[in-house]
Amino acid sequence: MPQNDTVERPAAAVLAPLPAWSAELLGALALVLALPPWGLWPMAALAPALFVTGALASRSTWWAWARASLSGFVLVMLGAHWLAETALASLLFVAVVVAPVIGLIGPVSRWSLSRGALFPALPLVWVTLEALRMHWPDVGFSWLLVGHAWAAHPLTVQVADLGGVLAVSFVGACASTALLAWRMRRRGALPAVLVVATALLYGVWRPSTLPEPEAGPLIVSIQPGFPQELKEQQDMTAHRWQVCRQLALRAAAEHPQADLLVFPETMWPGGVFEDDRRGDPGPAFALPTTPARDALDDTLQQLSRQEAARLGELLAAFDGSTWALIGTTLNGVLDLRNPPVRMQNSVLLFDSAGTERDRYSKHILIPGGEKLPLVDMVPSFVGEWIEQLVYSIAHFAPNLVPGPGPSVMRRGEHDFGVTICFENAYGDYTRRFVQAGARYLVNLSNEGWFDTSAEFDHMQLQSVLRCVETRRAMFRSTNTGISSLVRPMGRMPREADVLQVNGQDRAVAGVFSARVPLYSGSTLYTSIGDAWAWLAALFVLARCFFVARMARLP
Repeated sequence: MPQNDTVERPAAAVLAPLPAWSAELLGALALVLALPPWGLWPMAALAPALFVTGALASRSTWWAWARASLSGFVLVMLGAHWLAETALASLLFVAVVVAPVIGLIGPVSRWSLSRGALFPALPLVWVTLEALRMHWPDVGFSWLLVGHAWAAHPLTVQVADLGGVLAVSFVGACASTALLAWRMRRRGALPAVLVVATALLYGVWRPSTLPEPEAGPLIVSIQPGFPQELKEQQDMTAHRWQVCRQLALRAAAEHPQADLLVFPETMWPGGVFEDDRRGDPGPAFALPTTPARDALDDTLQQLSRQEAARLGELLAAFDGSTWALIGTTLNGVLDLRNPPVRMQNSVLLFDSAGTERDRYSKHILIPGGEKLPLVDMVPSFVGEWIEQLVYSIAHFAPNLVPGPGPSVMRRGEHDFGVTICFENAYGDYTRRFVQAGARYLVNLSNEGWFDTSAEFDHMQLQSVLRCVETRRAMFRSTNTGISSLVRPMGRMPREADVLQVNGQDRAVAGVFSARVPLYSGSTLYTSIGDAWAWLAALFVLARCFFVARMARLP
């Protein structure tokens, strides 16, 4: 006999003997345990069911949102605890901003899931709200998703090449739907189980269809292992660069035929100034006023230009054909005694003679660390006042200028795409490099901010997802780890593909090399990105309207 609403088991009864308010908190804890450092990834499937159960058991829509928001706050505080390594205020800021968005699962669940079959409504609701978190204007936080936990297993991650991390989350939410539908005696369990089973079969089949890769370039990277405290000391710039040079010379001795030498994010001494640029910089790169320019640190400026002149000499230590990819800043450095000077976080490509051939500037900036969130949405005079106020209090203004967006670089016969640190968390952005012709990806990062925390493992999961989504390999060059080669097969990098020193893969210094495999072809996700999630959002909005109207919820 078909199940219908008359035989449903109330959400509150499902929780017995636990109090109704505990459901969302248990959901948050389940997701935290599913992610690094604990890595109990199957537990992520419990999170959607628990959040929805708590929402349906709430006495009003407002309470459903409030309780889910509180649980979202707990999720961010525990799941992204590594943000506190930079400052506790950073973690609190992210938690306060993201928690209300997570809390929307409460009212949306009450409006759309109080009646009818739970499939496909519940998985689509969950994916819609994760997409909102990822793309939230100026403060999107693409972390702590169900798909991130399930990316740890090579079977469940494979569907990412169809719909990105959100497709992985959809499968995880289907497992949650089947469990909840069974517990509440609601329709939808069987089709949800079929989706999970199909995804697992796809995970078994899909890797075997990938073509044999071509042998790509030999890339060698230095990992200096600078603690962030040392990285921030301007008077230690010359020392840091000397360490980088010595590691580069070691790389030349060990791998003289390397095609590309990579220095991690912002390893260049000082900054590269506008009059060092080729061509017209355009309005986004306007030079600072003469007094501000004169006030910049002359020592760092001189060191930067001196080392630029010696770069060809450094590359000559290789066999004569090695190019260099170096993280730097454009427009110089901030002087704490003067108004802030706008900069870009950039990567420069040099040929074997030390001549600049190309550059890329970071487009997705870190809210609160590299830009002031939402400041572009207020009048310019208000934004300038806010920047000056922040600078007067903190002696630092996170006012980097974003780059224009994805563009590929070329070394030899092959194009490649470069992302910088935080950008690695955004698949819908990374795929655009592959659309532009990238045969492989390079990610430059400085994660010294996070000591040896689980942030490193979270970033590795992000890298696995980016590689599966695009079916491109990624070479990661980092300051303190984890420097690695991530292959597009959906597995975490094996030991041979990770820089390890005395068994440690983070907070160590060394040289890492790998020949990057080149894959061709495209994926569905490369073509459509997260667009399908917005179609899911339209379905959710329509269902909210009709179900809420029929149920007349408070």
